[in-house]
Amino acid sequence: MWKLAKIVSVIILLIAEVSVSQSNNNKKNTQSVEVGFSINLFSQVDIRDATVAIQMWGNEFTGSLGINYTLNTKIYDNNEDIITALKQNKLDLISLLSTDYFEISKKAEVEPCFINTTNGKVGNSFLLLVRKDKGIKSLADLKNKRINIPVDSYGNIIEMWLETTLNEKEQKLSTFFSEIKTVEKPSQALLPVFFNQIDACVVTEPSFNTMLELNPQLKKELIIIEKSPEFINGIFCLNKSVNENIKNITLDAAQKLTQSISGRQILSLFKSEELLKYKVEYIKSTKELYEKYKKIQKK
Repeated sequence: MWKLAKIVSVIILLIAEVSVSQSNNNKKNTQSVEVGFSINLFSQVDIRDATVAIQMWGNEFTGSLGINYTLNTKIYDNNEDIITALKQNKLDLISLLSTDYFEISKKAEVEPCFINTTNGKVGNSFLLLVRKDKGIKSLADLKNKRINIPVDSYGNIIEMWLETTLNEKEQKLSTFFSEIKTVEKPSQALLPVFFNQIDACVVTEPSFNTMLELNPQLKKELIIIEKSPEFINGIFCLNKSVNENIKNITLDAAQKLTQSISGRQILSLFKSEELLKYKVEYIKSTKELYEKYKKIQKK
């Protein structure tokens, strides 16, 4: 009986040693998938809400990866930290504003893979709006007038568009308008124009269409005097040095953003509905705008 107990004890010890060894090996063999989001995507959003949504999505997706992989998520405060993480291979996938992508791609090896879409469209156009009864027919007529611009993740592209458009007329954004007022929401940009409290505003076309549905009277009182090309706002990029296996897992993670509540919440926070596989033609007009703007800045 004593011998049997001893044999059983030895077997239990061996099983325990094998289990510990396997656990240690699993830890050693575990690969982390590092996914980042630029804080600039979450304009006018409580960063705590964005952090919670990202962590929830990361936890949900980790469960589908298997025991050999973990998915880590992080919000980056600035482009310098993103560039450093990419160069040190501490970042596999990063979600950026398109204008930040142009900056970062000059200093780090990144590969565009997805773009954000809204209202089923690849990009958004901006509308410059005034009241019909003001007698304003073109941008030139807004010299020394006041304008509202919404401060969201599209804000810097709005300013680039106005700057490049005015430059064609040998004017500068900083001196053309008597006042440039920034507001948080499209409605706060547009309604003061409707109520004759300010001269003009810029909003995205989808925002304007939504407000028209709520208040058809806007269409009778307001007129579009300038419309921009469609510009891309957000873009997902891979670190070019990532290995093929991690690359596939990372791309799968991005594609499945829309398949979970937390993933859809993340997209809605930066005003997007889904992701579309990147094509170079999608970002052509945005890149042309960015390059024109940079040339103006150098003058």
